Amino acid sequence: MKFKVEISGTNVILSYEQLDLLAQALSGSERVEEKWVGDRSGPNKSNYVRLIRPYLPGDLLRAQCVTDDEYGALSLVTKLEDEKNGAS
Repeated sequence: MKFKVEISGTNVILSYEQLDLLAQALSGSERVEEKWVGDRSGPNKSNYVRLIRPYLPGDLLRAQCVTDDEYGALSLVTKLEDEKNGAS
């Protein structure tokens, strides 16, 4: 079984081992969060402040199961499409 994970708007297919490594790599990391602070005046009129928060993979990383049959079908469609378009 494989897993579909969205990274920066791109769906990536990962094995269980790869997904586990990704979750381990992100564990303990930090993320930048923008927080609305309302209307501000002065030289920096940004309505947001940037904060550093813990990155919690369990809360933010989403994975969807891809069965062997689904993966096989995707692989076949990819192969046929590549052959049709002359890709190697």
